[in-house]
Amino acid sequence: AGDNFPTLQLVQSHVRIEGLALRGWPGAGPGISTLEVDADDADIDVRISHNLLAGNGSVNSHGFLRLAALGAGATGTFRSSNNIAYDSPDDTSECMWHRNEGGATARYFIHNNTVWGCGRGIEARDTAGRAFAVNNLAFVTGAGPAFFPYGGAGEFASTSSHNVSGDTSAAVIGASALTGVDPSQVFRSVVPATLDLRLGPDAPVVGAGKDLVLDPDLAVIDDIEGQARAPGSNDPGADER
Repeated sequence: AGDNFPTLQLVQSHVRIEGLALRGWPGAGPGISTLEVDADDADIDVRISHNLLAGNGSVNSHGFLRLAALGAGATGTFRSSNNIAYDSPDDTSECMWHRNEGGATARYFIHNNTVWGCGRGIEARDTAGRAFAVNNLAFVTGAGPAFFPYGGAGEFASTSSHNVSGDTSAAVIGASALTGVDPSQVFRSVVPATLDLRLGPDAPVVGAGKDLVLDPDLAVIDDIEGQARAPGSNDPGADER
């Protein structure tokens, strides 16, 4: 992809993307998503899971995982789980972007994703609170916040829970949050040359997630590497230790 263009862009309402490793263009333009799905139908079914999405130091304001419903007739469901999105550190740049635009009423289930090294982490833009964020790890290196409700805390669903952030924003959007967590204690390495966003052996978040193995909206039965998540208290983020 070139400057101001996504690496992979789909304008489709029925999409499943799993197991890709994508790297963004290291430019400066608002449209530099790494993976973008825009949908405008009445029966949206978009599923994004088990992907490794690198911003590659890009500067963007659209999120380099961008999921958006467009227009008053657009409804249905976006589901994202077990993705790792990282490396877009400018203060205006977002790792994950979920928006209903032009009167769209889609729901967004955002489960067990890992976000690191962005200006802002996981954004929701829906005044009716149709973004359900559970078991996500979000750490920013820019101004933040790690969980960004575009117009106020109500843009995330009230049932959002068990999220983890380095700042206080995980507690702003839902219950059972862990905040003020040091990412260097969570991941195997946050040093750029040896970056490894799997959970470290003594990660303080182990067991702090909600059991989503049988969740009716977006069940999470394994992690990004295919390791099973046993029923019980699971680990937040894309990696199960």
